[in-house]
Amino acid sequence: MFGYQAIHEMTLLGKEFTKGFFNMTKDDKLYAYYQEGGRDGWSQIQRYGDQFDGAVVGAPAFRFAFQQVQHAYSDIVEQTLDYYPPPCEMEMILNETIAACDPLDGKTDGVVARTDLCKLHFNTSSLIGIPYSCAASPVYMGFPPHPSWPAQNGTVTAKAVQVADTIIQGLRDSHGKQAYLSYQPASIFADAFTQYDTNTSSFTLWPSDFAAQFVLPFLDLVNATSFANLDNVTYDTLKQWMYQGWQMYESTLHTTWPDLSSFHSFHGKILHYHGESDFSIPTGSSVHYRDSVRKIMYPHLSYNASNAALNDWYRLFL
Repeated sequence: MFGYQAIHEMTLLGKEFTKGFFNMTKDDKLYAYYQEGGRDGWSQIQRYGDQFDGAVVGAPAFRFAFQQVQHAYSDIVEQTLDYYPPPCEMEMILNETIAACDPLDGKTDGVVARTDLCKLHFNTSSLIGIPYSCAASPVYMGFPPHPSWPAQNGTVTAKAVQVADTIIQGLRDSHGKQAYLSYQPASIFADAFTQYDTNTSSFTLWPSDFAAQFVLPFLDLVNATSFANLDNVTYDTLKQWMYQGWQMYESTLHTTWPDLSSFHSFHGKILHYHGESDFSIPTGSSVHYRDSVRKIMYPHLSYNASNAALNDWYRLFL
């Protein structure tokens, strides 16, 4: 039900109830939501072409198995490199990245609108040795959540830069093959948050519950939602989890069917948006999906011509 059926049935019932309650004769239908709700919307567009006249979908959680396991990637980067950076150190790397890459779009406004250029032109190694200092912070249960942290100060280390660069690079297996996308530069390193151990007076791993809430109940089929630890988990383990989840839930949760012929035949329109600095759902996942739709819907047109044709009814904004 969670994958797509519940949204479908709720929509059918909701449309009839609304028409009857408001005595409506016109039947315009628009879907609008983001993140998991964005994935829900795509699950309807891909399956039921006449259900909505249009959709506004933001930062959809495509490729659910990859998306959820991705949240553990930063933890495994830290574990593999054996460095658990103080959050303030990673925040300094983030802030300096924003300052350096902000002007690359031609306008200095506090927003990095060309993260692609940031990847090409900014070298995070230039930040080694820069001082950082942060006040103590209590537990935060908003989004992204984090544990309590003491006051921190120091200088940016080569190890922290290596952690940041490896996270942005994205998951690669032991053979160096890219397994999935990661976040863009200027995204908060939320998955890399560490916790402070008062016994050792040092920062340690803070395993992601977002990953655990998929891996444990959905893959291991156990009633648990938190990792006890991530001992012996490697980059290859993460790839295996992603592939296992893909195989188990491709028809329900993967939600990347690229043939939108049915929706298009009913003259449906789509506005798809995704923030470039999304720290939870890789921005590239939306870019890759739209490009797959372009290739399937207009296989005989050139790149520019197929983009123009698709833009008539499906546009992506970053």
